[in-house]
Amino acid sequence: MPKEYYKFCLSKLKHLPVDSIYDKDGNCLDFFPNIRIVRTQQKKVQLLYKKYPFTKSNNHGDTIYWHCRSRRHGRSPCKARFMSIKLKNGRYKVFLSQPEHNHPPTKRRFMMNY
Repeated sequence: MPKEYYKFCLSKLKHLPVDSIYDKDGNCLDFFPNIRIVRTQQKKVQLLYKKYPFTKSNNHGDTIYWHCRSRRHGRSPCKARFMSIKLKNGRYKVFLSQPEHNHPPTKRRFMMNY
């Protein structure tokens, strides 16, 4: 799918429609997290998961790779990552490939996509 397709689809939603979520060991988690979709000042799409903002780093087919937005000056950048795979029903399967952060959650308030 072209990049414009994902940008259009995600920009119209308030929450990422999650079908299932898996931890880094491949175990299906019982809860469905609230993954909010927010827009930056440059109108780019970010995901907010547990008060941590994630930016799209790459996409390949129906898979989108996300990384933690934290790039703290003078310290190592956060390595937290996850990927989302769009299913045929329009929902997403989420894999928390690197769930640990090396910093506290952000205190910034994000503009909601309404």
